[in-house]
Amino acid sequence: MKGRGRVGTLAPDLADVVREYATVLTRYGCQDVVGDRYAGQWVRQAFREAGIRYRDVDRDRSGYYLEVEPLFSQGRIDLLDHLPLAREWRALERRPRAGGTDRVDHPRGGHDDHANAVAIAATVADMRAVPFEIWGGADGGAAADAAASLRARVMHRGSYFPGDGL
Repeated sequence: MKGRGRVGTLAPDLADVVREYATVLTRYGCQDVVGDRYAGQWVRQAFREAGIRYRDVDRDRSGYYLEVEPLFSQGRIDLLDHLPLAREWRALERRPRAGGTDRVDHPRGGHDDHANAVAIAATVADMRAVPFEIWGGADGGAAADAAASLRARVMHRGSYFPGDGL
């Protein structure tokens, strides 16, 4: 898949981008995406037309930044070696607000598209209520045993992280 970062004034055809992503999602058996409320209804409609359900997240990006922080401190996630992503994370600012709450956001004129996507994806993936299915091993054998073992582990612990071992 081609990168979507652009330099200069040429912007990609966004409908083509959605169709390309929908093709990849479908290839992996994904029928749903989760995202923020960016661009009003346009993004939702484009994914719907491509056969993919779009679910809005339930809080703003600051809430996701605050919620993903423990996942980093517990060593449960790491960032990719992706320079724009690293820059966005370093630039985020945490500001106290009235009432004792904090707000995390990019500085004025800054961007946080990559960081926002990671915060939402990591937080949603960590939620125990996200429904999913473990496929594999329909024909029996070792694949069936591995899928059954993974299902049992998820049912017992509520989650599975690669590297936990079975």
